[in-house]
Amino acid sequence: MYLIKVDIYEEGGQISIFNNGKESLLNAQGRKFYMFFTSSNYDDKEKKVSGGRNGFGAKLANIYSTEFILEQFQQKISPNFQEPYEQPILTTCSKNAGD
Repeated sequence: MYLIKVDIYEEGGQISIFNNGKESLLNAQGRKFYMFFTSSNYDDKEKKVSGGRNGFGAKLANIYSTEFILEQFQQKISPNFQEPYEQPILTTCSKNAGD
């Protein structure tokens, strides 16, 4: 049985999410948390109007955070994955607006 646990630390303004489900590739993790349309369900030739209903939660948390740290720990893989984002997507996207 899988366990998903969410801890909210109001004092420090932090949210921690624990999930002991199936492992995924470490090198692909970062994209899932800051890049829209990362699923394999999209046709690159097709114009996209909406991203569907799933997959926006962590991305939106990243967009509106001043700091977003993604950490992944896997028992069988070393080193573990950690990628910090400071002034994450909002700053990056505004620099590339209109491209």
